[in-house]
Order: sequence, then C-alpha cells, then structure tokens
Amino acid sequence: EKLRTGRYQAAPPLIFKDYADLYYMRLLLEPKAAALAAQNRTDETIATLEQAVDRISAAGRGMKSEVFIGFVEADALFHQTIARDCGNKFVAAGLFQLQANLRVGPFYRDRGVVDAEAVIRDHTEILRAIKAGDAEAAEVQMQRHIERARDLILGWLKTQPEQGSQARTQQE
Repeated sequence: EKLRTGRYQAAPPLIFKDYADLYYMRLLLEPKAAALAAQNRTDETIATLEQAVDRISAAGRGMKSEVFIGFVEADALFHQTIARDCGNKFVAAGLFQLQANLRVGPFYRDRGVVDAEAVIRDHTEILRAIKAGDAEAAEVQMQRHIERARDLILGWLKTQPEQGSQARTQQE
C-alpha cells in the first residue's frame, strides 16, 4: 500500500467485504474484457492463453505457497493476457490495478488449490470462445468463471470465525 509520503507499508489482509467488492469489480470488467479479446484476438494472444492453460494444468496444487505459486502465476497470466489484449486501455488498466488473481492467492494457503479442475475447465472454455472470435460466448464463460470463483471464496470465508461474523453483518 503506497502512502502519501511515497513510502510503502504492508496492506492489511482483505476481509469478507473486500473480497465481495473485488469480485463485484471483476464481474463488471472481466466478462467485457473477454468479449473484447475475442474480437481483437491475435495469434500472440491465443498462443499466450494456450501457454497459460498448459502451465496451470501442470502446476502444483499443494498447500504450501512454494508449491501452488505456479498455479497462481499461470492463472494471473491468463487473466492479464485477456486484459492486455482486450483493446481497451482503460479496461486493461482497471484490471491490472485490481491485481485480483494475486489477491486471491492467500485463499490457497493451508488449503491447496481446491478448484484446479474447475479453473482448467473454465479457462479452456474461455480460450475456446476467444480463439473462435465468439465475443458473446467469451463474455458468458468469463462471467461463469468469476461467479464460480466468487461463490467458492465467499462461501469459504463465511465459515471462518473472524470472517463469518463480518459476512453475516454485511448481509443483514
């Protein structure tokens, strides 16, 4: 977290509302970015997305960060490529600022990658739509992917004693 003085300090860990807000923003931006990426795709875009899917398929899923870091990095590459290649610099800047995939990384700590097969399946469907130039399918598939991830993470957070009470309070 950058301070007004120009120095940095460690940002506090995200709480339930932060994750809910993060996924709200992702749902506003990422499905449209995927649609635009399908319309603006290049051979380089497709090659990078294919590489990211291959890397995520081969990545570790264990409970220690040094094991699952490859998964998080490949996931980030997939989403960052779509943002970068969507053809709208403002959408891309908004998504890069969120750093959503890196913020979700701590979710895997002490749990491992619990949704790897779903992520691979989701990314494969998004890639297929982008590769075909099907903007509508790319948008729908990305929305489903983000909603699934949101539901998984927010559902898990509700089970955590320090987060669950915050979640219940915010829903009332």
